[in-house]
Amino acid sequence: MTDAPQPTPMNPAGVQKAEITDARGRKIVIRKLNALDRLNLFEVLGAELSGNAIYVGYSLSAASVVSIDGQPMGLPARISDIKIAVKLLDDDGLEAVSRGYQEHFSKGETGDLDAIKN
Repeated sequence: MTDAPQPTPMNPAGVQKAEITDARGRKIVIRKLNALDRLNLFEVLGAELSGNAIYVGYSLSAASVVSIDGQPMGLPARISDIKIAVKLLDDDGLEAVSRGYQEHFSKGETGDLDAIKN
């Protein structure tokens, strides 16, 4: 038996999501990245940036954001998408995402959690 979320009409893939609030009071919805999400992100980053731990951490944080104050955010498909998300999140948002990811999705897991830390 698993605690994984079951698919629903509003969440057809059964993605784990959580709402967090950053220091600015923004409501940020985050989701747990799966292996394919991470693989796609590394493809966007390319070999050079995938070896930069800080860039990877910021990128994983940005990729886990579903929305900021109700404004949807998609998975980054280009470096420019990552930069836009990081600019929108800024330090307060990135810190909240990192903290929220650990709080809601870590449950003893490692892997992308270590990389998402700032």
